Amino acid sequence: MSRTVFVAFVTVVFFSMGLFAACGKKAESPIEAPQASRDEASQETTVSKEEVKKEAAEAIGAAKAYTQQQKDVYQKMIEAKLKDLDSRLSQLRAKAEESSSEAKAKLDDEIEELEEKRKAAQKKLVKFREAAGQRWNDLKLELDKMLTTLEEKLKDLLPPME
Repeated sequence: MSRTVFVAFVTVVFFSMGLFAACGKKAESPIEAPQASRDEASQETTVSKEEVKKEAAEAIGAAKAYTQQQKDVYQKMIEAKLKDLDSRLSQLRAKAEESSSEAKAKLDDEIEELEEKRKAAQKKLVKFREAAGQRWNDLKLELDKMLTTLEEKLKDLLPPME
């Protein structure tokens, strides 16, 4: 969704630039206008273009900053979820230790599988930190899916305590 907002924002900025530049033009034809008037219009257009460029650059900078903030917030959320998963895996290990040998063997296999998936999610998070543009959005979707799978599996194995 943030990519869509960014694209819409950039589109509006460029559309506004076109309108702003068009508003600065005079309706007089160059043949009828005196030389001084043409020079003034040329300077106004140049100044207007520079202002538009400056404002567009500021808008793009603001969009980049907003995107980075969203990425940072998401990254912190994923780190918190991974920390919670680690805690719940520890609880599951303790449960396995208290179980009968058959149940313990089954839980140990489940724990091993969960730990592998958790490590894969951690690696994906590292790639996410380094990614830019559409790639980080794709990685975000992959991370969401991985963590949802992990959380559901843990919920089945270790119901939440009330």
